[in-house]
This record gives sequence, structure tokens and C-alpha cells, in this order.
Amino acid sequence: MIVVPVLISGGDPLAAPLAAALGASGVPCLVVGGDAPQPADARPDWRLFGFERFDSHVTAHVAALDGERQQQVRAAILVGCDGADSRVRHFLDLDPPRPGEVIRGRGRVWLAGAAAGAADAGSDGVAALAAAIAADLAAAEDAPGRGPA
Repeated sequence: MIVVPVLISGGDPLAAPLAAALGASGVPCLVVGGDAPQPADARPDWRLFGFERFDSHVTAHVAALDGERQQQVRAAILVGCDGADSRVRHFLDLDPPRPGEVIRGRGRVWLAGAAAGAADAGSDGVAALAAAIAADLAAAEDAPGRGPA
């Protein structure tokens, strides 16, 4: 099992800048289904195929596109940054956002970019989202990847 504070699912254009902003604030993350700058761990050839939500974390199930490998990822926060037809949003059983509406997710699962209904967050929006995630992690005493596992 991979343990990381933040798992970002998706290839939305916001995924890489969000991973960079989190990395700059000292928050390690794993990006599946998209590219990300260092120090983030990017696995563009992997996709999320399910997750379970708990009070303190999310256990996500990811698989390689070739179907040969599967892995579990335990993260304090899962960010669905996987486009307008968001798989993460579908797993949460949330309707697509109406025009002008922004959906944030539920509990330890956040939505960002087109998955949340935000057409273009811009650099200020990315920085604000990264700061909110970092603050949420700082408030969680038992965040995976932070302190004893």
C-alpha cells in the first residue's frame, strides 16, 4: 500500500499546478492519470477505479492502464481533478454542477477544476485550493504520510 498525504486523480489541466503548489508548501502528493512536476510522484499510466471514505482518510484503488497491476493508496485527502465527466464525482453520487455552481466534494474527498464546475481556477485559485488542502492536513493529527503510520 502506498501512503501519501494527498492523492490527485485526473488529467485536468489544474492537476499539475495544484501538485506544484502543494509541493511548494511541503505537502507530498501522488498524481494518477496525469502529469505533475517534481517533487510530486506522477503516474500518468494509472487510473483510479474506486475508493472508500473514512473519517480520517481515503483508501483508493488504482490500476495500470494495461490492467496488469493494481495498488491501494491511503491518503488523508483525495482530490478529484479528473475533468467535467469526473469519475470521483460520480463515485460520490453527485450530479454535475449547474452553470456557475462549484461543488467542493464530501469529507476527505475534494473536487477541483472542471470536476467541481470551475472552468479555470487561475493561479490565485490554485494557490487558494492548495492552501486550503494544506490547512486541512495540518488540522488532521492522523493524516497518512504525516507522522507515524
